[in-house]
Amino acid sequence: MINHTKRKHNTTRPAGLSFLIICTFCLFSCNTATVPVKTTPLTSASISDITSYHAEQASKQAYNVIVNNYYSQEFFEKVFMQVVENLKQNKDPKNAEIIKKYLIQPLVQTGHVPPAVVKKRWNYYFSSSFVSLPNVGNMSAHCSKLAQISENIVKEYNCKIDGFEICGWPKPTKEFGVAMDTFDAIWAVCNPPAFD
Repeated sequence: MINHTKRKHNTTRPAGLSFLIICTFCLFSCNTATVPVKTTPLTSASISDITSYHAEQASKQAYNVIVNNYYSQEFFEKVFMQVVENLKQNKDPKNAEIIKKYLIQPLVQTGHVPPAVVKKRWNYYFSSSFVSLPNVGNMSAHCSKLAQISENIVKEYNCKIDGFEICGWPKPTKEFGVAMDTFDAIWAVCNPPAFD
């Protein structure tokens, strides 16, 4: 006997297929949305754009180069170094303060470079104290970092030589001696003498 009843259409199949297509689309959309989109800088500013031998103008040029590029600490340090290098042609006791006014303060205000990094870089070149020295309140806390501290003191000393030079100040030999005395005190705490 033949069954002549009509077969019911399964209406859930197309809806299920639509649901699967929508889920697949959402999955791919969500995955591509998390990929960061890299935008190009507003202008193509490079370190070679810092051409002035005058502190104010060189600082303004450096500011434009920094804010028109993606932030990286290494790039920021190279830009700062270029300003100092240019000013070796125009030494002036006011250079440190001019750089602070026209480069450091504007960068701190914009936040394009972390303010602590900006201030530390200026201090590396122009401060009479060594900012690479750790707080000596608890000297033994720095024992595992002695090599790094020593390396940073030497880096800062080399920066200070250039910074002091563009201001026409005497070499920072005395300041370096004070920093090394502090380092020696930390080293002594970390390496007490052995008694027989």
